[in-house]
Amino acid sequence: MRKVFVFCLLIFSGSLFAEISTSVDRNRLAEGETFNLMLEVQGQVAGQPDTKPLEKDFDVLGTASGSQMTVTNGKVDARTTWTISLQAKHSGKIEIPPLALNGQKTKAITVDISDAPQADANSGEDIFIETEISPDTPYVQAEVRYTVRIHHAVQLDDAELNDPKIDGALVRKVDGEHEYYKTINDRRYRVIELNYVIFPQSSGELVIPEVTLNARVRQRGQRGRSFGGFFDNDSFNRFSSSRSVRFRSKSHTLQVQPQPKKNKGSHWLPAKHLGLTEEWDAPKDKIRVGEPITRTLKLTALGLTAAQLPDLKAPDIDGMNAYPDQPQSNTQDTEGGVRGEKTRRIAFVPTQPGKFKIPAIEIYWWDTQSDKQQRIELPERNFTILPAEGTTPLAKQTEHQSLDNSSKAKEIDKTLSNDETQNYWPWVSLVLTLLWLSTLVFWWRQQKTFSTSRVTEPRPDGQLNLRSAEKAFRLACRANDSKAARDSLLKWARLYWPDNPPFGLGDLAERSEDLEARESLLELNRTLYREGKKEWNGAALEKVLKKLSAKQAASSQATVLPPLYPEK
Repeated sequence: MRKVFVFCLLIFSGSLFAEISTSVDRNRLAEGETFNLMLEVQGQVAGQPDTKPLEKDFDVLGTASGSQMTVTNGKVDARTTWTISLQAKHSGKIEIPPLALNGQKTKAITVDISDAPQADANSGEDIFIETEISPDTPYVQAEVRYTVRIHHAVQLDDAELNDPKIDGALVRKVDGEHEYYKTINDRRYRVIELNYVIFPQSSGELVIPEVTLNARVRQRGQRGRSFGGFFDNDSFNRFSSSRSVRFRSKSHTLQVQPQPKKNKGSHWLPAKHLGLTEEWDAPKDKIRVGEPITRTLKLTALGLTAAQLPDLKAPDIDGMNAYPDQPQSNTQDTEGGVRGEKTRRIAFVPTQPGKFKIPAIEIYWWDTQSDKQQRIELPERNFTILPAEGTTPLAKQTEHQSLDNSSKAKEIDKTLSNDETQNYWPWVSLVLTLLWLSTLVFWWRQQKTFSTSRVTEPRPDGQLNLRSAEKAFRLACRANDSKAARDSLLKWARLYWPDNPPFGLGDLAERSEDLEARESLLELNRTLYREGKKEWNGAALEKVLKKLSAKQAASSQATVLPPLYPEK
């Protein structure tokens, strides 16, 4: 028993001080080929070498370990081995750094890696890469089509192709992958095609570097086996039953042209096609004050992304407020190239009647196919804005009534003047007194009617105008336009109270029983009459009235202030 203990002690203690033997199975090879780094130490060691230092210049494909012990004439010989499969990440003379193992360091070894082969269709190789680029003299920021085709006549495993990375250019992968078969020199190849678009960001020489294919090719008729036949390792078996390959494509050099001096546009737009369209959501011949109309503009380009397209501005027009939405951008990949689209909606709310003109939109762009400047235009639009629908103000009604009374007085006076009697003056005084009293009674009745706070249901033909006023009010609130919010709100109120319209925001606030809504309306009124810069947040008023409308819609009781957001 004591002899066995000493025997084991000699085996394991000797390994603590044994030198680590380091070697490679090949020290000259081509890029993409694999080789083995082998470590061996006397004794049986349970640890594993630290392979992290290898990751800088090599891909670590797998590690296998084994141990062997023999006894000859009473002499024990124990050894532990590690086999590490490596693949260089680049060509050149590369040093394999020392590795740590159980407190000791391995020796450094240098390997010589030559460039990966660049095979083509005439080489007869099992695998080759073909690239195509167009055009080779593009304009700056114009689209360049780059196509990569991988041809292989053998089965590939773990194939990986790096996407091109180009300094000074934007790269976008398009169309996904296309697979098909092609016969070259009586040999059938499977082809994997990938497409990219490249946008050079500056003029001058631009280098498109080669792309690299890494893959494994199965070794026919072979079975993986771990080194030495000691401890099988399934992961390593997979690598030992196939060989690693690496292929590179050819590089390309482009001569990027600057913007031509003939370009007149304020934006540089090199494209194959450019289009500009418009749509209106209302008839252009029946527009009234306060009724919003929406114009939708769409700018599309073949050969440009949406990010390269300019924003379409809203024009400044006296007597008409414009409320543009945020532009909506979309970029699509098509067979003809990348297609960019930018859409913008602009709501116009006229604030006074009359004739208005929305100016034309003109955009210059450069046609990359004809190498000429082109121009697209939307013509100017002319509108006639009608007065807002609503009742005649009280002052005008009184004025009309007074004019009628005056006319009647004149007729009576004319009648009396024909009378030959000399007692006509008492009759004239009596008639004038009666006319004055009738005017006073009419005024009193109107005041009594106005003092009655009741909601008059709008006529069916006024529903469209109500919705237009409501939409204009929402747009004004979201644009923080206090004047437009007041005008649209009072228009809405006049339509709801055609026989009893409020005189202003103060009168409208008095009709509300909700304290929060009343305070919001008064705050809007104070803002309009405040001196200096008039900042106003319309979101608060819109939120209050929308919440009030929801409460009123849920209640079955009659309310003084009608809902601004009625249920559709």
